[in-house]
Amino acid sequence: MKKILMVDDSVTVNKLLSGGLAAAGYEVVSVHGFEEAVAALDGNPMIGLVITDLIMPGKDGIDLIEHIHKTAKGVRPKLIAISGGSKGTVTADTAVQTVKPMVEYVRMKPFRQETLLAAVKELIGT
Repeated sequence: MKKILMVDDSVTVNKLLSGGLAAAGYEVVSVHGFEEAVAALDGNPMIGLVITDLIMPGKDGIDLIEHIHKTAKGVRPKLIAISGGSKGTVTADTAVQTVKPMVEYVRMKPFRQETLLAAVKELIGT
């Protein structure tokens, strides 16, 4: 089974989403920012899906998605972008429009766990 990388700077959101994915039978690697995500991807070729918050402190989910596209060798992991906040002049809507062509799914917070699980199942199976 392919692993899921869950990236969200909110400890609460990360824990809730990772827990729901794990309860559904997925193996989840949970991190809280860009640098941790890059390290997890570099060290684990079995990651088949990245779920990333778009707006985070420092380098954000947009940076991570661009990094994945630039550095993927062969098949890149599938990507789900999630967002609900804003950072400076970047609103959630702006961030979503920026990444929409680069990801398989976008979900605006709040969303139901079942919605995320359906997208995950479609992308990487059960």
